[in-house]
Amino acid sequence: MDKQEDYKNIINDTLSQVKDEFKKLKKINIVIAGKTGVGKSTLINAAFGQELA
Repeated sequence: MDKQEDYKNIINDTLSQVKDEFKKLKKINIVIAGKTGVGKSTLINAAFGQELA
């Protein structure tokens, strides 16, 4: 396995753990600020694995 695959696995495992922890929370508030078109909605959707923004 090459380094890039290792990094991808680490990122996927970490995101999976974060998603599991988020599911345990009752409610969270998130503020994402930035200029138009910089990927705020894309970031939120990727983090939660579904289209929320």
